[in-house]
Amino acid sequence: CNMPNKIPITKSESLCPKCGSGLQTKTHKKVVLDVCPSCSGVWVDTLDFEYLTSPKDVYSDPSVEPTFVYDPPKGTGTLHECVRCDNLMNHVNFKNISGVLMDVCSDHGVWLDEGELTRIRTFIASGGIEKTLDIKIDKNITEIERIARKANNIEFIQRALHRWNLKRIILSGGKITE
Repeated sequence: CNMPNKIPITKSESLCPKCGSGLQTKTHKKVVLDVCPSCSGVWVDTLDFEYLTSPKDVYSDPSVEPTFVYDPPKGTGTLHECVRCDNLMNHVNFKNISGVLMDVCSDHGVWLDEGELTRIRTFIASGGIEKTLDIKIDKNITEIERIARKANNIEFIQRALHRWNLKRIILSGGKITE
């Protein structure tokens, strides 16, 4: 049904995946977040994360600074368990170029370390999504050009192989054409 929570929530209490503290709920922009009082990490459910990182929401928020400074990810560190289930989360670089490494449970949501939500929103406000799309377009153009060259090579080989095809000679009236 295209909804998150593909597997059921198995944990009854929300604990910080980094330090084990109990998470406290806070509301930010109509979204309920689970925040760790010790390390200031944030758990965001999948649909809420999509809302908070949508260009529409980011661009309409005057508090978001549009000046993103790229900072390369600092190693992957250890994998943490999802706040909602016992599965390990994956490290994912937001939009592959932001440098913000998130811990993602594909079934339930995202764990963000202190300041990462702000960095993601700043990345979006500074045109990061457009840069990501530009990179994808460039890759697609390169791939299309590669496939076109390959198709031209195949066409050339087919012409060369079929040059002396008897059917072509008969249908062309005995003339051999290139």
